[in-house]
Amino acid sequence: MKPPTAGRFRLENGTRLEPFDIRLWILGDPFAFTMNLPCLRDLPFWRSARQRAFEKRSPALLLPRHVDKKTQRANMKSPFNEIEESMKVVDLHPSLEDVVNANGLDRTKLTVGLKMQGGRPDVSAREEVMICTGTKDTIWNVPALRALFRGDKPGPAIPNEPPPAYVPLFFFIEKHVLTFCDGVGNKTDHEFEDAYSNLRRRPDGRTVSDLHFFLWQVAAGLVGRRPVSAAEFDAIFGRLARSARTFSMGPVSRNYIRVLRELADRMEQR
Repeated sequence: MKPPTAGRFRLENGTRLEPFDIRLWILGDPFAFTMNLPCLRDLPFWRSARQRAFEKRSPALLLPRHVDKKTQRANMKSPFNEIEESMKVVDLHPSLEDVVNANGLDRTKLTVGLKMQGGRPDVSAREEVMICTGTKDTIWNVPALRALFRGDKPGPAIPNEPPPAYVPLFFFIEKHVLTFCDGVGNKTDHEFEDAYSNLRRRPDGRTVSDLHFFLWQVAAGLVGRRPVSAAEFDAIFGRLARSARTFSMGPVSRNYIRVLRELADRMEQR
């Protein structure tokens, strides 16, 4: 499947949207999709103009005679390399580390489970986050989301696609969004925007919906799995809120989740 180039996607009514976030093209397990990534280097909107110009030059002009071309390319930090490096990051918060060690969980496969009761999401105890690995699960108590933030790294500028190092973080969140909608049903673009916005502005604010409740737990799983500063958290959820707002065509439109599903289905067919 060859994805369309940036700027060509249109909704069913013909309205043109902003270029796709690159994260939407590679849905799958958020930390185990290495086999799907090489295609990124073929996407015209993924490589910078400088990279494309570099590739078109004569090999004789690229490097001094004493530099091995293969070694030089291996040392170049491409978007693909940055994504691979980011996928490998597993630096658990001490409180999550204790839970993982006590229950013998595989730290490389941690996800957040959706607790159900009577066919609906169980929203009785937000601080009790279900941590799963596919074969085991346990409860991790998280009194406050802000307490999990680590470091003072500034938030990235995300006008369009997220920086390569942040792609796995967006995957982690949106993969769980699909899990939620599989169990509960598709939410509207407005509901997604509202949930993302509330998490950005008030990470530990009161629960406003079952979607917001679950995304709070997903956010805990994300920042518990790897260091994320308050500024980075703000930038990530601000970009997600803007994505949902961009897709919105009215109070009941569901374009954001529809596109996520379509792209997930296409990637499964690869």
